[in-house]
Amino acid sequence: MKKQLRISQSKIKDWRQCRFRYHLKHDLQLRPKVKRRPLQFGSIMHAMLQAHADGDDAFDVLNDIDIANARLFDEEKELYGDIIEDIRYIFTDYLNYWKGKDFIYIRHNGRNAEHVFEIEVEAGIIFTGKVDAMARLKDKRKLRWLIEHKTFNREPTEDHRWKSIQSGVYIRAVDMLGWEHLDGTCWNYVRSKPPSWPKMTQGGQMSRAKIVTLPSVLKDFLAEHKLKAQNYKEMIALVDEQQDEYYRRVFTPISKAVVDDIYKDFIHSAHEIADHNPRDKPVRTIALHCDWCDYEPICRAELQGLDVDFVKEHEFYVGEEEDHYDPPIGIEP
Repeated sequence: MKKQLRISQSKIKDWRQCRFRYHLKHDLQLRPKVKRRPLQFGSIMHAMLQAHADGDDAFDVLNDIDIANARLFDEEKELYGDIIEDIRYIFTDYLNYWKGKDFIYIRHNGRNAEHVFEIEVEAGIIFTGKVDAMARLKDKRKLRWLIEHKTFNREPTEDHRWKSIQSGVYIRAVDMLGWEHLDGTCWNYVRSKPPSWPKMTQGGQMSRAKIVTLPSVLKDFLAEHKLKAQNYKEMIALVDEQQDEYYRRVFTPISKAVVDDIYKDFIHSAHEIADHNPRDKPVRTIALHCDWCDYEPICRAELQGLDVDFVKEHEFYVGEEEDHYDPPIGIEP
């Protein structure tokens, strides 16, 4: 009798991309001791967006994280930079940018966000996941959208969206659960790039060189150096106009036929996983994705004849998957 299989879209994605990564991550349950900055940023941003959706103060979440991880972030400034301060600015302007255009959330079990689900899709196969949110907009169409929060450091494209299996299988899951039918996906993008800090000229003025930054950063810089905003109207206006480089929402309606195809492939991959022997070491898929794979150090050690056990011991630990959070897109170098 086969063991019950708990499957998620992230497991399916790992299985399809590289069987060896799947083996290390899901069979052996190896976890990197240090999260890369994009993953750390995405996890914190998701937690703040959840709190905001549920009517709580998102900055309380950030402050709690800052206090709990103060030593960690101090020790890893080279890796993360001042990630807490970056997020504080990015989220401040996120709220200002979308003010008056908030989602009208579809509540479920008394919550507006982070809807965890489990569905037995077939005997012995449990589909698990976490829906970021479901919402309508303040318009006449009254369409219902699956909200997918995604952080990025490179411009997301249509290629990223159509290759994602997540929206299709989650829309099918919502239908299977009997929740309100969804018409498509809203990709709620937030850029993770740290906003640049302006520089002072030798003459004691703010440099007017073009930078990628945010209004709240500019405001704090002017206040810190006791400069008058009226003297920098053009730069303030330019920075305000450039906020769409940080915040964007893309709506993609989806048809039943597309959902059916995505879900059919999803189940096929689930059966492949169910039939594999977790004790067997699978083949690697060596490709461009290796550059940003968490398990690249293990593959490199094996292929270069290095001490693999040393790498595993010092860079990884054994532990269960933290949550259903899907890594941010556009994280490749």
